[in-house]
Amino acid sequence: MIRWSLILCIGLLLSTSVSAEVLSKIAVVVNDELIMTSEVDRELEKALQAAGAQPSEEERARLWSRMRGQMIENLLVRQRIAQLGIQVTEEDLNRAIEDIQEQNKMDRSQLEAALASEGVGWNAYRERMRKELLRLKLLQREVYSKVEVTNREVSDYFLERLDDYRLSPTVELRRITFPMPEGAQRMDVVDVRKKALYAQRDLRSGVAFDQVLTKVVEDQAGTGGDMGAVEIPGLNAQFADAIALLKDGDVSELIETATAIHLLQVGARTDEGVRPYDEVKSSLREILRQKKQQEKAKTYINDLREKAFIDIRE
Repeated sequence: MIRWSLILCIGLLLSTSVSAEVLSKIAVVVNDELIMTSEVDRELEKALQAAGAQPSEEERARLWSRMRGQMIENLLVRQRIAQLGIQVTEEDLNRAIEDIQEQNKMDRSQLEAALASEGVGWNAYRERMRKELLRLKLLQREVYSKVEVTNREVSDYFLERLDDYRLSPTVELRRITFPMPEGAQRMDVVDVRKKALYAQRDLRSGVAFDQVLTKVVEDQAGTGGDMGAVEIPGLNAQFADAIALLKDGDVSELIETATAIHLLQVGARTDEGVRPYDEVKSSLREILRQKKQQEKAKTYINDLREKAFIDIRE
């Protein structure tokens, strides 16, 4: 950004025609600072290259206008940061970058390599992070710290979205699968069915599931395991039909498909319900807080614009 004082000095040194040319390249005046058309061009080009986009002339004009608006917002924010004397220390910056490395399970060399692959240098990245932290500190001070979420708002939000917190009925399942050999003939199917019937007989006679499964695996007849608590509406139709009337401990009939025969043993069931409010209220409060923060931040930026002197030239 170019200060007015610098423009005035240039105006004194250059001819009238050159001054007119310089002034014609002013995109917008924001309080006592300027944004030049060349700056908007440069930032737009960077964004287009990063996105790999090649917009039409009409779309490019719309994007240029949008970029100019974003640059006005950024400049207003920087001006307010300067007015309030907000700063980001090296310790703040290093800690933020370390947090990013930890979240992404990277060390510094890996982060640098990832940035380099996107054409971003380390110093440029640190400067970008510094600007983001300054903006965050401003919003935290002027907006976020003033946002409150009441218990009534949280409970109302929960009731309005009750369907989002409904629990599907579940059933605990254990499965043994006997695969069909590739290109299975009639006798192959009979053989697989016989093995599945033996396992079914053992389970129904009270032999422990793990013991039956171990024998099936050792005989290389099939595989299986504990499926855990499964949402019943998510089961495929054959499985759902096979267990529909079964109680805890019951074993299904053989479930035959084109590629395998399955056996299911049913465990405990849970009925359809709603997640307890106490389990979700903390996350709901955070959702509401973030929504309010975003809304208040948008209003705050709009207020900065309304109170500023903004003269759009290009």
